[in-house]
Amino acid sequence: MPSEHLDRVYAAQSPEELRQIYAEWATSYEADLVKGMGWDKPAKVGAVLLPYLPVQARILDVAAGTGLMGTFLHQNGRENVSALDFSPEMLAQAARLGVYRNFYQHDLLQPLATERGANDAVTAVGIFTEGHLGAEALPALRNLLKPAGLLAFSLRNDLEEPFQQALAEWTLVERREFREGLEARPWSAWIVRA
Repeated sequence: MPSEHLDRVYAAQSPEELRQIYAEWATSYEADLVKGMGWDKPAKVGAVLLPYLPVQARILDVAAGTGLMGTFLHQNGRENVSALDFSPEMLAQAARLGVYRNFYQHDLLQPLATERGANDAVTAVGIFTEGHLGAEALPALRNLLKPAGLLAFSLRNDLEEPFQQALAEWTLVERREFREGLEARPWSAWIVRA
């Protein structure tokens, strides 16, 4: 049952537990979420971001998972995309797609020197939720961007309050609300500039 993995992900108490769940889920992740539950946040956030991205933009897909965002960007002419995820099993699934230039198996909250200040845009879909990361990850995401680079992310509206202070340091480019989706709760696609 698809929601079994999702329930476990939301209830995870540590990064190690979360990593283990994703390791177990990697091969059926897309079938469960996309086909089984209609999850399409990467495409929705990507569609909001595209008008702000030149075709040659250098993009880092953080929490790339199995490559849903990378696939969307590639299908829309963005080919300078790299993937970062803390799960080697999820990255192995993404590698099969041929849509990423580089792969980084890495914990976002640890410094990543090779990508520091290197990207025109960073995408982070699905990481700001229960059992994952909170607003404390925003500085790490900013460090991956060039000056005035764009961050595109998803955030459920009911989880927004802790982000308000951290987001005050960014310039809002666009915020688009969606009411449909896997969680059946309002969420927004955010595009902010460093």
